[in-house]
Amino acid sequence: MKFEEDTFFQINHDKSLERLKQLINKQVVLEMKNRGNILFVSGKLLDVFHNMIYLREYDLSQNKDLSFDDLDEDIKISNIIGIEEMGMKKDFNNRYLNQMCEITNIYGKTIEGVVTGYDGLNILMDCYKNNQLLSTSYPYGLIKKICMLK
Repeated sequence: MKFEEDTFFQINHDKSLERLKQLINKQVVLEMKNRGNILFVSGKLLDVFHNMIYLREYDLSQNKDLSFDDLDEDIKISNIIGIEEMGMKKDFNNRYLNQMCEITNIYGKTIEGVVTGYDGLNILMDCYKNNQLLSTSYPYGLIKKICMLK
């Protein structure tokens, strides 16, 4: 399986106040640190303060269209690694499930792996990184193209 460095999983690292203010009231995905782990958080950016953002996370517990619930959260800007506006896509094709695929993100970076699931926002996949199996997820709104490999 091909893994194009670590850059496939990185998103826009510009978290300046000017850029964050341009993302207010838009759907975004955050790459952030949380207790030593890196995770993606999706939601609507509601406001920006000098060292915090106010985000309404998506509620994926509903088994219907994406909706918001009461998951409003203050997040320290220092905990954010990257932030990107995320287009909402709902056209995931189940034929990719359990298939070896090449996935290209909006930055043109590619990764090969087995698509193991889709939770309404993220594609779940297994890929190899440094000869170790990595089970991970990636925001579907940041994916440009998926191709099945033979």
